Amino acid sequence: MMQILFSGHQASRLLPLALVLSIASLVGCVTVSGDRALTGQEQLHETSAIETASAPSKNRRTAEIASKMLRAEQGDARAQALLGLLYWEGKELPKDYDKARFWFQKADKQGLLLAQVAMAQMYFEDGPQQDYAQARIWYEKAALQGDANAQNNLGFLYAKDRGGEQNVALARQWYEKAAKQGYAVAQLNMGEVYYSGLGVEKDYAKARLWFEKSAAQGNAVAQSHLGHLYEKGVGLPQDYTQARFWYEKAAAQNHALAQNNLGVLYTRGEGVRQNKTTAKEYFGLACDNGLQVGCDNYRALNTLGR
Repeated sequence: MMQILFSGHQASRLLPLALVLSIASLVGCVTVSGDRALTGQEQLHETSAIETASAPSKNRRTAEIASKMLRAEQGDARAQALLGLLYWEGKELPKDYDKARFWFQKADKQGLLLAQVAMAQMYFEDGPQQDYAQARIWYEKAALQGDANAQNNLGFLYAKDRGGEQNVALARQWYEKAAKQGYAVAQLNMGEVYYSGLGVEKDYAKARLWFEKSAAQGNAVAQSHLGHLYEKGVGLPQDYTQARFWYEKAAAQNHALAQNNLGVLYTRGEGVRQNKTTAKEYFGLACDNGLQVGCDNYRALNTLGR
């Protein structure tokens, strides 16, 4: 049976794009999963939802957008940022990156943190506007104001040499700042730093501590990593029961790697009573979630007639 282990560093990514880079991948780095703080766009969404929750009709919404435009013209920083978001999304107003940038920059001149994060994420996301060098600049502005999401994603850019030269020392520094604020994705990344030895000596004990902090907040990738540490006895005594415990937590969140690795435990009877039927179910789930090795393992059990 084949297993997939670690997948790399995580950045934070904005909804609705594929998750795991928390406004947004980790050994090397992967895309965002698990618990995340509100990203710039999500925070703006939350504000917009509060403002429009009682809107009874399309006409009411149109009037509110017009009001937002007026407030933005009058210098209301939050209205400017929300207007930028509307142009960026292109749902209620025509998509226009230039206008989105214009209003985000207006809000930034008044020091609005959300505008800085939104600008960074707009440059970070795939599309014609993508510019990692600009993303670094804007993430750094927000990171210096203490925004944990920006700190994590700035670390990601330094770790992955996007938008400039790779600097693992700065990557670790920014990950750690975000992690110490309790940011789950950054805690996961700190675990990866020590597990893979990114600019430091490998230290599995420290890796486990950071994974545990992230896993306790429900981060599925960290939970899966802990399962791997216990299964293989990396930096701690081998414990299949604990491996199953953490894999199950991640698998319950549809984490394909954990689902596959649970299937392996059930196939071998490690930490559980051997059960090929249950193993095949987990391989099937991993396959359904896009993991090729899960599909291969499912077919292997079928070939064996189990």
